[in-house]
Amino acid sequence: MNFTDFKESIQIPAHQIVFVGLGNEARGDDAAGLFFLNELENCSEFTDAAFIEARTNPENHLEQIIKHEPGLVVFIDAAHMGAAPGEMAWIDESRLDAARISTHAFNIGMVERYLKTSLPMEVKYFGIQPATTTMGQPVSDAVMRGLCMFFS
Repeated sequence: MNFTDFKESIQIPAHQIVFVGLGNEARGDDAAGLFFLNELENCSEFTDAAFIEARTNPENHLEQIIKHEPGLVVFIDAAHMGAAPGEMAWIDESRLDAARISTHAFNIGMVERYLKTSLPMEVKYFGIQPATTTMGQPVSDAVMRGLCMFFS
């Protein structure tokens, strides 16, 4: 997937979108969602969107997400999708557990259910295939290349 495909797959005005970056910068490629979020924030196509760096605790940002009254919330995280490191894709909700999109305190499905009981909204998941999520490692070259290629 590239930026053009990503942008075209979102059929809602930017001001109705909240992008939520997940990850732990101390765990190698687990930080990929945070890197992606920072790059996305600099894209003119999404100037009016909201960006939240939730890191490892999306549950701590629920009210901040709801405050924006989004039509779409996009969670971005490292995800084990069986792809090559650095590849990115939308993750079907039925595959969330298999993709292990969240190494975080709360199950991401619980976070989604809470948000949807507060407001009607669509929730999507965007994954970046990690090479390693070992504690103390930097983001891998493969994931950095994938991010650079995605946004170029």
